[in-house]
Amino acid sequence: MRSSSVTWTPAQLASEVSARAAFLVRYLIQGESPTTIAASDPELGKVWSRMVGTSGETQYGRPLAFHQQAQRQNWTGAWARVHAPVLVLYGELDWFETRDSAALIVDVVNRARPGAATLTVVPGLDHHFVRYTNRRDAYRETGGTVAADPVVEAMLAWLARIGVRRP
Repeated sequence: MRSSSVTWTPAQLASEVSARAAFLVRYLIQGESPTTIAASDPELGKVWSRMVGTSGETQYGRPLAFHQQAQRQNWTGAWARVHAPVLVLYGELDWFETRDSAALIVDVVNRARPGAATLTVVPGLDHHFVRYTNRRDAYRETGGTVAADPVVEAMLAWLARIGVRRP
């Protein structure tokens, strides 16, 4: 059963968070596959099927190695080395990432190059810039409509602000 359809009690939630932390250490930090984890610890292996975005040997449609390699990168250091203007777009109803993680990118870039990065929060949109009426629908991905216009408008306005495009 996927987490999006489960109502957790506080005790169940605490147990699930601990299980996911243990699973993610083995999967992302130690580089084990979900199949290997399940073979050595069947109960812990069940976590994979409860995580959103997992299917067989992929997560969010990408191979396991993609996520394991991404985990090993120094993303903060990479952002600190960017020498170009940066627009960070964040959908208000994004549940994949937090607003704080988007703001962190802006902070890291601006510490290295003051004023180089801008955060724009796009109201009513999720991680994929699909419009939802509320956070629960966005999480469950029910009733959304693709809404590219607000994102394009935000990009065009930013390009005009940095002088790349006429207002």
